[in-house]
Amino acid sequence: MSGTLLNERKWGSFLLGELFEVSLPSGDTQADKSEDGKIPLLSAGFNNNGICKFIKEGDEKSKLYPKNQISVDMFGKAFFHGYEFYCVSHGRVNILTPKTAMNQYHLKFIITAINASVKGKFSYNQMCSSKRVKRLIVRLPIDETGKPDFVFMEEYTKNEERKLINKYLTDSSDKLRTPPPRELLRLDLCKWRIFYIKDIFTITSGKRLRKEDMTPGDVPFVGASDSNNGVTSFVSNSNPSEDSNVLGVNYNGSVVENFYHPYKALFSDDVKRFHIKGHKGNKYIYLFLKTIISQQKNKYNYGYKFNDARMREQIIMLPVNEEGKPDWDFMENYAKNLEALMFKKYLEARFC
Repeated sequence: MSGTLLNERKWGSFLLGELFEVSLPSGDTQADKSEDGKIPLLSAGFNNNGICKFIKEGDEKSKLYPKNQISVDMFGKAFFHGYEFYCVSHGRVNILTPKTAMNQYHLKFIITAINASVKGKFSYNQMCSSKRVKRLIVRLPIDETGKPDFVFMEEYTKNEERKLINKYLTDSSDKLRTPPPRELLRLDLCKWRIFYIKDIFTITSGKRLRKEDMTPGDVPFVGASDSNNGVTSFVSNSNPSEDSNVLGVNYNGSVVENFYHPYKALFSDDVKRFHIKGHKGNKYIYLFLKTIISQQKNKYNYGYKFNDARMREQIIMLPVNEEGKPDWDFMENYAKNLEALMFKKYLEARFC
């Protein structure tokens, strides 16, 4: 945490065990045996707020937790849950229930303090057990009596959320002031042609980087994931896979899943890098192509991998211009219009 307001506050140290009841889920909750539904199921992991899937209410023999709880997994990663949820019993996830009344803003502030406190402390060799969670010390702003200043925490968190919302609204409004350069064309009225992926993209491999060799940093590391834009870690390492303005396409893990990366990132050896041949490409063109490639998901799985040879020979269909070449202008303008429509709907929803 940073900022003038935080620097001006008095701070105190508190054991999490003083603020929360800490418990591990019990029962025989098994994620892979639960039917799909609408209730989040938590497990250990850095992605998706710790949610591994959504299941039916009443399917589990373990406890349905009420909203406004904190989870801390075996690596010390903390998440806030403003909704009811189940938790797998084998996932080594600690559930923190406030001992005194706390609202969502207090808990959101505290998870930031927890994540700052545990950074680098836990690993497979030293997991974050319930005993260790209780003994964790977090730094929190205090009032004149030396107790946690929940009034300040709430106001600070609300203010930070307002800043993010206002920034998004401003960015959305700015984008809508400049309309896309031409009207959105209908996909069914375009001319389409079949292409091999190898004819559209230059395909290069990622580079293996083992967890034990990773050093923490600010550079996204892209793995074969289906969430968080494929980013599985942030590192300070460097290697020949460093790239940007590229599609990262999984051929292992979540096969065929792909994401656009405008920023500098490192890529796992389970991810191929797709650059458009003979064209610089941009956010809108790559996002259009992402959708086209993703349509091939049903064809591939762990038994029939999207390997290098199949990847290059995979057929895709693209809109073409009068010369029969990929119509990059159309793809860009089509994606821009979709983005503008999304922003417009969001702004209308906010202010109606």
